Amino acid sequence: MKCCSFCPTEKNDLYVCPRCKKPYCSIRCYRSQQHALCSEKFYESCVRENNGEDVSSPPPAATATSFEDFMKKSTNGIGTDEEGEPLDSDDEDLSYLKEVVQKTADTFEEMDDNELQRQLTVAGIAGIGEPTDEEDEEYQMKLLLETLTVEEKREFQKMVDSMTVNEQGLTNSCFGKRM
Repeated sequence: MKCCSFCPTEKNDLYVCPRCKKPYCSIRCYRSQQHALCSEKFYESCVRENNGEDVSSPPPAATATSFEDFMKKSTNGIGTDEEGEPLDSDDEDLSYLKEVVQKTADTFEEMDDNELQRQLTVAGIAGIGEPTDEEDEEYQMKLLLETLTVEEKREFQKMVDSMTVNEQGLTNSCFGKRM
């Protein structure tokens, strides 16, 4: 009978760790805390082998870094000032802002009305001099009325007059017969 290296179990047939050659009885023992260092290195070498790395060479040293150090390395100083402090909109140089405003004003002056209108439309902003919703509605009504024939206009006007009379209650005269 053989004894497991990680628990008090005794068996005839035990597994053997491929790295340290210690006998173990189950996967639980293989993954146990006492065997963690060896099993982790085994898993690491399997992953490195799957990734096509040279398993015989030692793995690159892992260094624990703070979140701040990690961010400094990953951003390469982008968005930070000389002291490594993060920049926000309040920290921007006023001369830079003036330059942006000037370039925008120059671009605006050089642009023709059609191009400006197109860019404003693309941005979802009503262009300068565009009719408001009310003005647009009135304009659409004028266009629609212009398409009607003389007879259609007369019929339309009768319908509008009838609706106006009914809405305002002009059919209810105080001079009518009493019942």
